[in-house]
Amino acid sequence: MPKHDKSPYVAPTLEGTTDSSLTTTQLYALSVSCAVGGALAALLAASYLLCPLDLPLATHLCADTHYKFLVPLLVPVTAWFAIANWVGWQYFRHA
Repeated sequence: MPKHDKSPYVAPTLEGTTDSSLTTTQLYALSVSCAVGGALAALLAASYLLCPLDLPLATHLCADTHYKFLVPLLVPVTAWFAIANWVGWQYFRHA
């Protein structure tokens, strides 16, 4: 058997890639918007606990008929979408 001097493995190069295409200001704006979105989602989730207490600050959230279902339905809808996406990808790959 002949002995190979070189490995068939070729290390990937980093040509044309950068650490980040976003500037520092854009990253700060993105992090602040994520923090504000998370705080609003937490307040929406807390409205389920505040509605039975009849607090005057929570009257608008308690009177809402649509957005109060966003937090509880987010997990099952996301799981259903991920499973449906995976099944569709399997059909595509094995067609």
